[in-house]
Amino acid sequence: VNIHNFDTLRKSQRRPSFPNYCLLLAHVFYIEITLFYFSSIRHIFVVLSPLFNTRLQLRQ
Repeated sequence: VNIHNFDTLRKSQRRPSFPNYCLLLAHVFYIEITLFYFSSIRHIFVVLSPLFNTRLQLRQ
């Protein structure tokens, strides 16, 4: 194992590169948006399911 290569690898790991940071930020925002989206869809279904249930009971 070359010690010089190991040292440069450690330096590159210590200083986070800008594109990787942007990618991480975008990934976090994407996860947050998808979680909010699915939770809001679930909330809409929870609100609408009693209406659908009463409509089905009236139809029967």
